[in-house]
Amino acid sequence: SDLVFSFVEKLAKELKKTHPEVVLWVPAYDYYSRPPEKIKRLPDNVGITLCLFPTWIQTSHPETQKELNELTERWFELVGRNPERLVVWDYFFYPNCFFTAPTEIPHLLQKNINFLRGRAIGMMNNGFSPRAPQNPQLYLTYRIVWLYQQLLWNPDFDVEKARTQWCRDLFGPAAATMEKFYALLEERWE
Repeated sequence: SDLVFSFVEKLAKELKKTHPEVVLWVPAYDYYSRPPEKIKRLPDNVGITLCLFPTWIQTSHPETQKELNELTERWFELVGRNPERLVVWDYFFYPNCFFTAPTEIPHLLQKNINFLRGRAIGMMNNGFSPRAPQNPQLYLTYRIVWLYQQLLWNPDFDVEKARTQWCRDLFGPAAATMEKFYALLEERWE
């Protein structure tokens, strides 16, 4: 991270001299998703796309959630506590390609999105994989991706009512049974 973001810092300073209106957006990704230790604050023309991999499953582990929150908070500090300069990229569909049951975590997802409120301008998720035809399990993310979009639009969205609506609209006469099924999945995953 120090190597990558030292270069970013130098590039941003030079860019500001010739193009002061341009913001340099850089991913904090994979091996350099940890904040640099030698930089206290990034130039004001740097935006960060923080890749949390994969956020949705890690939120079910309190220690890992604490670590992700601390990581996000440190990046928030590096961009001058300006939410307009931080976006979170959530590898949402992974590792759904290895599962055979939907990963239902609406309450944890809502908690995570609310944590990011005021810290990030938004979130990006790649909810569906282009490999879905080869991996039909990826279609199991439809409901949670729908909820994700609802929560990004309104972090106070009622996920309990949403489950009822989803089951009613999709399963008709089997809605009550399917709602119990989804409630059980949520309980077990979360």
